[in-house]
Amino acid sequence: MVIWGERLGVMHFASARTGRRYDRADLAVAESLAWRVALAVDRARLYEEAREANRRKDEFLAVVSHELRTPLAPLLTWAEILRRRPDAAHARQAADVIERNIRLLRGLISELLDLASITGGKMRLERAPHDLSDIVREAAEDLAPQASEKGISLEVRPATEPLPVEVDGVRLVQVVTNLVFNAVKFTPPGGRITVTTGRAGNQAWLGVRDTGAGIAPDFLPHVFEMFSQGEEGTRRARGGLGIGLALARQITELHGGDIEARSDGAGCGAELIVRLPLREREVAVRDLRPSLDVPPAALEDTRVLLVEDVADSREAMREVLEQFGAQVVPANDGRDALEKLGGAQPDLVLCDLRMPVMDGFEFVRRLRADPTRAELPVVAVSGFGSEESRSACREAGFDAYLAKPVDSSTLVASIRNALRARRQAS
Repeated sequence: MVIWGERLGVMHFASARTGRRYDRADLAVAESLAWRVALAVDRARLYEEAREANRRKDEFLAVVSHELRTPLAPLLTWAEILRRRPDAAHARQAADVIERNIRLLRGLISELLDLASITGGKMRLERAPHDLSDIVREAAEDLAPQASEKGISLEVRPATEPLPVEVDGVRLVQVVTNLVFNAVKFTPPGGRITVTTGRAGNQAWLGVRDTGAGIAPDFLPHVFEMFSQGEEGTRRARGGLGIGLALARQITELHGGDIEARSDGAGCGAELIVRLPLREREVAVRDLRPSLDVPPAALEDTRVLLVEDVADSREAMREVLEQFGAQVVPANDGRDALEKLGGAQPDLVLCDLRMPVMDGFEFVRRLRADPTRAELPVVAVSGFGSEESRSACREAGFDAYLAKPVDSSTLVASIRNALRARRQAS
């Protein structure tokens, strides 16, 4: 039985009781019957696949709702506490809770945007020479506090030899972070996580081994599938969207590598291994993490035209910029910003993208068309964090792009970098 070029099975006909041999007419009936059976089987299979996809979609949306609501709860609670008791002690504790949960929300949103980029084939890699061990150290360093807080030993064992790879450093840090975070999530207090790097032939590899919950044999083939999180109770207890490992696999494969999961079963721990092509020759590697340390007066004597239609966002950014010494001129939209350019004489423009009256794209197009202001640096700050939005900003003429929410160090560092780049280009 064949349908759409795929063989589904075999239909067997025994001889008739009369002893008559099957003729061409019988064969035609048999072929018609086989095709109809194959079509019915194929439709039943497609129905089951569609039903399963719909079930997983509904489950994923429920998980997303849960994961977004969870950090919002303490944010609302602490806002109410500060309103009633705005003393210094409560303010410090509230600041810690707010920052921690906003970073969690930002991570969840970034994962969702990465999912959209990958499934739409729009994720772009910015490859550069790196040493794989440096990437692993950075990711492990970021997650060390979480492991320590949970009472888990996190050890990095880098290779003694260089492991030169040409990769998108930010994306590969994301891969390693997802693997280590997954290990932290599924390893109980007192457990161990070991991150190792090495060389095998023309490949560099990294392995993340833990003494955690392990992976059941029947689930092992599905570990890297989108929205797969294993047993229901385990998923609810550990949290997460169920896309971290799927993103790790997709990003690894975009780099021409592969990823593998190993486990002896539930309760036996697990090991996740990533393999990447080595560069043919070693080259100087890039610094993965440029310094974001900025002095208190980093923007002193810098005039910034701040274009943002949402009043709360505009005032928050204005406060941050003024704390670092900037002189800020606010504008409500692109048209308002064009009208204020002459009087403000800014050194740089911070501009939202989606605004009423005139959006950020139209504003920057008009700015670049004016010979007297064409070289003015403009940094986009937007809630659109997709790869498509970044590309559109580059093509429109923005100097840099920041996705909301952006922390103050990154904001100030980006402003300084944009100013420096324009000065060097002139």
